[in-house]
Amino acid sequence: MDGVNVLSMLKGEVPLKERTLFGRIEEQGIVQKAVRQGRWEYVLDGIEMLEMLFDLKSDPSERHTLFNDHPELIREPLQFLVAWERDVDC
Repeated sequence: MDGVNVLSMLKGEVPLKERTLFGRIEEQGIVQKAVRQGRWEYVLDGIEMLEMLFDLKSDPSERHTLFNDHPELIREPLQFLVAWERDVDC
């Protein structure tokens, strides 16, 4: 089973543990992928083949992409995404 019991973190019994989160949605043959690391979320929108980067701390609604402002922050999440997809056999 792939999962983590976060109840003790939600109760405040142990400190929050940061981890990398992945998402993948496929609808009508179009795929959208995402990787979240800390305050940053990288999204690859398969509809427009658009790459986006969001600072979730200052923009939790994901309205303003910072992809062009911080291209150096894309490399690591993209590598994690490729490895994750290989691991889960997407």
